[in-house]
Amino acid sequence: MLGWKELAHKVDKEYSRLSKSGNTFVLCDNYGQAGAINYYSKKGIKAVSFNADYINWFDLSKKYKNLIRIKNRPEDELKETGVFFEHAIIADSVTNPYAREKGTTIFSFEGAKIDIRKRLQEEIVEVKGRN
Repeated sequence: MLGWKELAHKVDKEYSRLSKSGNTFVLCDNYGQAGAINYYSKKGIKAVSFNADYINWFDLSKKYKNLIRIKNRPEDELKETGVFFEHAIIADSVTNPYAREKGTTIFSFEGAKIDIRKRLQEEIVEVKGRN
């Protein structure tokens, strides 16, 4: 798919920057994004999603200091998730005009103020409960 290599390259770049300050978790909106990052990443990123079987791949055994969030529609992500981190920015987006997911946004959250594993676990339980 057009845009997948671009997405993975841009996530690799932000992952490299963030990982200097601690463990970084990569969370995507859908399995296509997670699969593209996992396949094309040069950094060995293990991206996950609450979508499809990726929900079973979360590694909550280590504490994460940073989060890279891949969103189809950015809406209020900086405001909603940013409150849990010291720094929150839009790092980049998919810009290929022919990409199916053109505009998919890469959010970067640095310096977690909370243990994000608890929030992730709650969401996992909620999503699995709906299925």
